[in-house]
Amino acid sequence: AFFVIGNHCLHFIQPEVGTAKTIPTVEQYETVAVEESSGLAVLAGRESKDLAVVDPAARRVDRIRWTDWVEAPGNLNATPPPPLRKVVADSGLGQVFAVDGRTSTLFVIDPVARKIGRQRPLTLAAGGRWHYAGYNESAHALYLVTETVARVVTEAARIDATGTADQVFHLPGLTEGVGITSSAPRDEIYIAYDNDPTVHVVDFKKAGGELATVALPAFGNDAAVVDEAGGRLYLSSWAYGEVDVVDLTARRLVRRFENLGIAPHMFSMAWNPATRALYIPLGATAVNGSFGAG
Repeated sequence: AFFVIGNHCLHFIQPEVGTAKTIPTVEQYETVAVEESSGLAVLAGRESKDLAVVDPAARRVDRIRWTDWVEAPGNLNATPPPPLRKVVADSGLGQVFAVDGRTSTLFVIDPVARKIGRQRPLTLAAGGRWHYAGYNESAHALYLVTETVARVVTEAARIDATGTADQVFHLPGLTEGVGITSSAPRDEIYIAYDNDPTVHVVDFKKAGGELATVALPAFGNDAAVVDEAGGRLYLSSWAYGEVDVVDLTARRLVRRFENLGIAPHMFSMAWNPATRALYIPLGATAVNGSFGAG
């Protein structure tokens, strides 16, 4: 099933049986995580003081108060900032972890009980823009990357969701990080930039993190996906419609696919490990694609 945030609602789509339902949420949300054993979805957003817990089977929405601050929508210009609030589900634990970037706080949510179990402060700089890079379910580690309001990328973090053994690596300060993802088996975060022909690799297998820099042919690299079996990182440039292939072991560019067409800015790609096929959205306008939602 697919859970898609809409305009003051959540869409629940089951392609295998050809059904879809829309559940009103009243308030607008930006991020969603699904705890698979219960089938409950937890939503967070900057416009709501509450987490929403949605039961799609019952079409029921419950709320958990978790903050006293909201941000009204406005004209954000240029590339819109990613949500300061994140939610991610850990199916093995039956928990959802919620992050409020404005206060730099981690919350542990029990979606079935509709309550907050515990919370703790993070050492990441509060505010700015927070990017979700991925989640390592076997290690219960949340990967995050932070920017300042001025779009300077400052921190890559491996957050210990069940304990306190966080690792925060301070980055060199390039601007407009967009193509951001991670590899749980490699315990690494990958950060590409809209303004620099560079991808940074932060390896958390080393205590405190270790940085590697890979030079790319051009800027505008804002979609990234990992081929775990092949040890490759694919990066696509919206500015030129090209895909660069990085060898993650050698830490170097090994191939470039050119003339793919117009790729929408702030989009996402998908990798199929069974067929070894890369899926790339084409067309649309220069700005504002799916912003990594898929």
